[in-house]
Amino acid sequence: MTLQDIRSAYLVAVGHVIAAEGIGFYRLSGASDAPPLEIAANLGSDFLSRYEAFGRPDDPVLQHVLRHRLPVDSGRLQREEWDRSGAREVLAQADLSHSMQAPIMLAGEIVGTINFARGGPRAFSAKELSTANVLAQHVGLALERAKRYEAMETRTVVLEGAFDRSSGAVVICTPSGEPVFVTKRAEELLGTSFASEQQGVAGRVRHAIQEFADGGDFARTTQVEDSLTHRRLILKMHRLRRRDALVCFLYADSHSARTALPAVEVLSPREQEIAAMVARGLSTKDMAAEAFISENTIKQHLKRIFAKVSVTSRAELVQLVWSLHESGPSHQADR
Repeated sequence: MTLQDIRSAYLVAVGHVIAAEGIGFYRLSGASDAPPLEIAANLGSDFLSRYEAFGRPDDPVLQHVLRHRLPVDSGRLQREEWDRSGAREVLAQADLSHSMQAPIMLAGEIVGTINFARGGPRAFSAKELSTANVLAQHVGLALERAKRYEAMETRTVVLEGAFDRSSGAVVICTPSGEPVFVTKRAEELLGTSFASEQQGVAGRVRHAIQEFADGGDFARTTQVEDSLTHRRLILKMHRLRRRDALVCFLYADSHSARTALPAVEVLSPREQEIAAMVARGLSTKDMAAEAFISENTIKQHLKRIFAKVSVTSRAELVQLVWSLHESGPSHQADR
């Protein structure tokens, strides 16, 4: 649950546990004289403004909670102390006469309070005070979980960003083999969206990961091949020691791709080299690094290649090359 979820659930449910006309949820900054980080209550903004201005600085219930780290209600304070306080005066203006608060603890520190206010002669009972203490403990546990969730979410975003900015082709899966994160480089290497693809080389990679997930090995290296391009990928799979995730690293088997790719006569030797890199699934950046030329030069080569063989994409280029290979030299000459 997020902090907003906790606040909303508390305000909706707590009225069924402790009957009170006024219900509040405060997050505190740590300093006793600092304004709250957050206020959520079922009372109007006018009341909350008056309480912050005149009640909070002179609220013996709040001061007792902060000092003793225990819940308390106004009926258990000295009568004169409560009657002459600013908090009592603010509550009286709203026809409320009794106040009860309990501390929300997180890692041994007070991070907030839950607040109740009631009108009429009936004061809060010892049972209700005990109930408020239990409620505050549960809210504290929920806040702790929300804090961990927020930290985990932040860490996940950072790690995903770091992975996507690296040159590694990585697939992270659940213990059962379902993908939960695929780097951009991995999808470039596979040439498709890995999460939804069941055919081609991506489908073979998914099948290999599933077999690894179903087995008991902590590590496995295997190879898959694209039936269209005969491009091979090497998979190095690892099961984390806690068995809560699988990690698969993908590498292009460049030697097999270079020798397997047939030549197209209309292309120059340099263009043949670029076409071979396309068949291996390399990105523009990786092709430029391997060929020792700029990315812009790679793009110019690709434009000329596409024009010579009448295709509009890298996928069409690879399909055309292999269709020419299967149909033989005479078809290439006609083309």
